[in-house]
Amino acid sequence: METTAKERALTAFDVFEKFINDMGADTDTFTEKMTSCHKTLQQSMYRLCIKFISKMAKKESWQVDPRNEYAVKQCQKIMDCLDGNTLAPFI
Repeated sequence: METTAKERALTAFDVFEKFINDMGADTDTFTEKMTSCHKTLQQSMYRLCIKFISKMAKKESWQVDPRNEYAVKQCQKIMDCLDGNTLAPFI
């Protein structure tokens, strides 16, 4: 049976969530791999990161508490700096 794009996204997120939830996660190696993979994949990762930042920046006040307040505020600042130029072009 072929998996759908949504199923693949949920599976990938489960793996990623477990990775970042580990207090000893080697984020340096992870980000080094992200920045050294194929250039088109780097562009796709950038697009994913910007989508995350954009959604975080739009959180309503009831969705924010001390655990994510700093991240939300920083995402809002990033989006202000991007001034609508959020997505890299498809090449």
